[in-house]
Amino acid sequence: MSKAATVGESAGRRSGPALVALAGCLFAFLTAELLPIASLRQLAAGLHTTPGAAGLLLSGYAVVAGVLSVPSVALTARLSRRTLVVAALGLLALGQTLLAIAPSLQLAMLGRAVAAASHSVAWAVVPVLAVQLAGPGRAGRATAVTMVGASAAMIVGTPASGWLSAQIGWRATALATAGLALGMAAALRVLLPGATTATSAPVSGAADGRARRGRWPVVVVCAVTALVVTGHYVSYGYFELLAAGSGITGAGYPLLLAGFGVAGLAALPLVGRTLDRRPGVLAAALPGALLLAFGTIAVAVSTHRAPAAVAGALVWGAAIGGLPVWLQGTVIRLAGAGAERWSAWYVTAFQVGIAGGAALGGFLLGDPRDPRPVLLPSVSAAVAAATLLVTAATYRRVFAVTAGPGPARR
Repeated sequence: MSKAATVGESAGRRSGPALVALAGCLFAFLTAELLPIASLRQLAAGLHTTPGAAGLLLSGYAVVAGVLSVPSVALTARLSRRTLVVAALGLLALGQTLLAIAPSLQLAMLGRAVAAASHSVAWAVVPVLAVQLAGPGRAGRATAVTMVGASAAMIVGTPASGWLSAQIGWRATALATAGLALGMAAALRVLLPGATTATSAPVSGAADGRARRGRWPVVVVCAVTALVVTGHYVSYGYFELLAAGSGITGAGYPLLLAGFGVAGLAALPLVGRTLDRRPGVLAAALPGALLLAFGTIAVAVSTHRAPAAVAGALVWGAAIGGLPVWLQGTVIRLAGAGAERWSAWYVTAFQVGIAGGAALGGFLLGDPRDPRPVLLPSVSAAVAAATLLVTAATYRRVFAVTAGPGPARR
């Protein structure tokens, strides 16, 4: 084994607890973000509004996070990353507390805006910090480890939020997520090094000179992010309606949500290893899997076949679980020294996709008294097909670019 490889192994062992805590940070953020999906009807009743209006708590969050992502990362570039991540979690706790005590939709949206402001910083910084901590040759796997937190939020966080909302109310559930955020802040205050800033540590595994010929390759990845996330949220924001249209209701719905998240978690190790070794494979595999999943769900909804819906949801969950690892990992690899700045643009593109997809999904549903849920996965499938065309056209110059020199991993 080479000396570089030995250093990488040592760095990986030392960074393990910190990477797990960073995954916990993303778990807290995503669980909080998706609370309206888990508890939409309870939120609407508690805020004396309609479910459609309560859905603005999701799309409004996405808009704020997207708008603030780039300027907030730029303004905090010289701060310690430890201080920044801990402060972001503190702001998340404040936002969730404001949501919990809000008497109206307008004040609830204020609390969501506070949380969204911290979200934009965390999701831009945490994956880059994980790559810095992990050492050479581990960029894909470090990103995958932190994204376990996102998958766990879908497996445990979102179903648990729905269950807790039914048991103790959505306000107490929001306070519970605030407590979770404070707990993760305390853990990261202890585990993260204090000196690292956006410019004080290199990003290992950055692409070589072929990938740094201008900004175009990273812009392409951000555009693909906005496109594919739009297709995802056209359907995901109305997951419960799709399940009901396929004949899955009652206790079956939380199980379907959990299966969706488990599939995403199971895909993470494979996606992380593939990103480090053969990144171009993911450009076809993940959009292709989404196309298959949405097509299957469209058939399930139109024919009311629950088994087809389950199969489609599992493929969908696996693909969407690996998507952030692939896309943000590609941004980090292509951007080199500008990884955090371009990660902020990636977060903006992701949030544009969330807001646009949720809005488009609501439009496609039509009259809430007579919704048309079959249109949602059909449009999502069309967007997945368009994504495949874009990744195929830019494959050699963007998605097949491998990492620069570093120790080989086997």
